[in-house]
Amino acid sequence: MDTFKKKEGSSPPQLFSDYQRFFRIVHATTFLQSFASDRRHMKNSNGNWIAPPPAHDPIVADALDDGSLYNLDEYIRMNAVDAVTQLQDDTISAVFTHKYGVLVSESQLEDFFSLLSLAFQDHANEVYKNIEDQKSTRGRNQDALLAACLYISCQQEDKPRTVKEICSVANGATKKEIGRAKEYIVKQLDAEKGQSVEMGTIHAGDFMRRFCSNLGMTSQVVKAAQEAMHKSEEFDIRRSPVSIATTVIYIITQLSDEKKLLRGLNILQFIQMGFSGGGLIPFTHTDTARLLPD
Repeated sequence: MDTFKKKEGSSPPQLFSDYQRFFRIVHATTFLQSFASDRRHMKNSNGNWIAPPPAHDPIVADALDDGSLYNLDEYIRMNAVDAVTQLQDDTISAVFTHKYGVLVSESQLEDFFSLLSLAFQDHANEVYKNIEDQKSTRGRNQDALLAACLYISCQQEDKPRTVKEICSVANGATKKEIGRAKEYIVKQLDAEKGQSVEMGTIHAGDFMRRFCSNLGMTSQVVKAAQEAMHKSEEFDIRRSPVSIATTVIYIITQLSDEKKLLRGLNILQFIQMGFSGGGLIPFTHTDTARLLPD
């Protein structure tokens, strides 16, 4: 947001109401799963290409969504009447649940992102306050405790992040320290409430889209990775969801043209990039064959 403001200036340009700028904000995972374009916008009225199309296959919406072939217009069409009039908690919820996200005006943009960060910040603060009220934070690594509170809040909000990702924004706390702090917090809250703290179930699919996006994989290979990930659910794999997602991505990229993405990276380096929390899973040749998309 700071970079955007520096490039655009300290305040939005004064425009006539008909030319006010709007922004459509969609959760990245939802967008990658739902967006589709068969490139019809690149053809003239006679059906001929206006310009040579890209070499890669057209983008098709995930079959788990609706299998759409084209919805580009729905994403770029922005009318003032469709914009939110007031930023509220359900505005944030809509970003994560609505296919086309929410439409906000430029004047609302900064407030929106502040509200978005506050949603997780407030939850993390609530977790921290619960353990602080027990006076059980004294003498402990505060940076690790705060990072662990953020990790727990993301998981409880169904937006899980790996410990490696949380570590990247922590103030010097290590993965091991954050892991220990998380276990300590859960134990303390369990003792206070007399029941297990609800952390939510993490699935490999929670990480798949983001990992693929970080690697810059094409939609076709992402789809293959997702199909393989769904097939992996038929296996009795007792490993972390992060390891499952990492292994599936590694297998698919090595069997496709996308292996150039990992060229120069050995398995250890791939793991250290933050994609895997427990190493790659040593599938047999038979299991690997079963994972491959039809």
